[in-house]
Amino acid sequence: MTTPDPTPLSPLPTLPTHLVELILTWVPHLSEDHVPIYSVLNVLPQAIVPSVYASLVVNDLYLASGREPAVKSALVSLFADPALDGQAKTLLKHMRNTLSMTYLLDPIMFAITKAGNMKMFEHVMTLVDMDEICAESLLHHAARFGRLDVLKWWRKHGYSLGDLTRDAIEAAATAGHVAVLKWWHALAPPVELDFTDSSIVLDMVDNGQLAALKWFKASMDPALFVFTDEHWVLASERGHDAILTFAKSSRIALPDSSCVECIDKAAANGHVCVLDWWYKNVGRNKSLAYTVDAMDLASAGGHVHVLDWFSKSGLELRFTPAAVRLARAQGHNHVVQWWSQCRLYTSMAADFKMPLNALTKPETDFVMLCAFGFFDVLANTKMAAQPRSTLHRALDVACREGQVSILQLLGPRCDMSSHPNPVRLQQIAVEYNQPAALQWCLRNAVRGRRFSVGGWVPHIMSALKRGHIDVLEVLLAGDFLDWEQYGDKYVKAASSGGHVRSLEFLNVSVAATEKWDCDTIAFAFAAGAENGHVSVLNWLLQNGCDLSDTDIDWDWTVQIDKASASGHVGVLKWWSENGLDVSYTERALWGAIKNQHAPVIQWWIDSGLVVGEHMLEMLQSAIDSHENVR
Repeated sequence: MTTPDPTPLSPLPTLPTHLVELILTWVPHLSEDHVPIYSVLNVLPQAIVPSVYASLVVNDLYLASGREPAVKSALVSLFADPALDGQAKTLLKHMRNTLSMTYLLDPIMFAITKAGNMKMFEHVMTLVDMDEICAESLLHHAARFGRLDVLKWWRKHGYSLGDLTRDAIEAAATAGHVAVLKWWHALAPPVELDFTDSSIVLDMVDNGQLAALKWFKASMDPALFVFTDEHWVLASERGHDAILTFAKSSRIALPDSSCVECIDKAAANGHVCVLDWWYKNVGRNKSLAYTVDAMDLASAGGHVHVLDWFSKSGLELRFTPAAVRLARAQGHNHVVQWWSQCRLYTSMAADFKMPLNALTKPETDFVMLCAFGFFDVLANTKMAAQPRSTLHRALDVACREGQVSILQLLGPRCDMSSHPNPVRLQQIAVEYNQPAALQWCLRNAVRGRRFSVGGWVPHIMSALKRGHIDVLEVLLAGDFLDWEQYGDKYVKAASSGGHVRSLEFLNVSVAATEKWDCDTIAFAFAAGAENGHVSVLNWLLQNGCDLSDTDIDWDWTVQIDKASASGHVGVLKWWSENGLDVSYTERALWGAIKNQHAPVIQWWIDSGLVVGEHMLEMLQSAIDSHENVR
């Protein structure tokens, strides 16, 4: 939608920062049947702007547009600053006639309660009838955000606590609001709540709320304090070593089989403090158990300090080629450098014969050997001694790494029908572009345990998006591609990934572009434009896909908006240079400004497409601000 040129004398409105932030909450999301907010501000007297804004707030919440989290966040910012109470009251004044509606009043009470603005809370109470308040919701907000003052106010004014629910107290515990827990527990008469099947202990562990956990154990029925292997794993995964110490001091038995998962997840998330804790409490004899996932996922997360910990621990090092591959893919060059200096990794990657342990001990992780394809070593081991779960895990890893010789070795020794997810093997081969492994999986698939043509669609799309042509050739030979039914999905995936080789594969081996219908062509251009792939747009034109075809009825505004918001100035240039229609929308402009894409903003200024004195002033101001920050 193009904004009309405003009256030359109309002043650019100057609004409080918080009000501007609130306005920006809605601007990028306006649908076509709404009046663009910035245009409203350009042409309306500032005196009525609060009324317009209040109407938009009401309208947006009424439509349940999915923007409630952003709306609430902006309102919390407004209510949290006591200096802006006057503006907040003005907003509520304009909304007063609609505050009786629960869908609007509840978000307002949520924002005020979270902001902790007791004066504004009491002010709202003078604007509404108490029977319009959803007591259960209000009490839940107060407990969740630790607003003991609101809870006490409610009781002091004689209102019932009958709507105080278990969910509310669970929310208080999860957030660590011990004062609220103590207040509830001391109520007379008591508000009885049943926590028999509650996840409250797990939630406190998840959030590291040690004080709340201690209170719950000391104050509640001992039968309610249940601490299982799941709790040990979660505390380790989240890095809450203090909770591990508390559990052990409470004489809770350490987990047995789940200890491996504790180490793996702590390492994956970089929690050396937890690794130290488990080493101290379990692994002093160097028997601490873990899998290749620990070092692989630590590498993927860039946690070189975890790698150092394992290297210095005296434990057997366990990893796969994925450690370096994942680190490189995530740009963790310091991790890649660490592995390049690890003698054990370099020797295994090069298939040199040397002791397979940092301490030159004879034992070596079975899955690790499979991942590196040490066929001769494995062939001489007692594979029958390996538990079935280890064999299945080894199959997964060998498939991922393309170690077909290992698959052939393990296959006869594994009951494929007992694999927890045999179809997953095929998926792994496609995901990691291992055509030979995929062929092995398809040949050895248990009858009825392979993907249907429809089941292959998301995996084919992923391969097209990544440019994994090798496995696509295998799937094509197996007749797993159905162009008639899924052609538009295939093309969209290839275009969104920016892999011209995937488009070439579809064009040459599946369906030539002259057979693509108008919708398929439109999907291709849209996906390429949204994701900034000018090479895809050029390929489509060069291969006979005509975007100007009159049969293509497509509104390209969304693609221009997304390209602008994502900083794809090359797409905007391409679109214009090829004589295609480019119409600016406020969503496009605000997206570029919000994300600080200076080249895109400058392109819009230079394009001559932006109409409106204040629109241009806004863009230039954004450029100036960007230059000053830089």
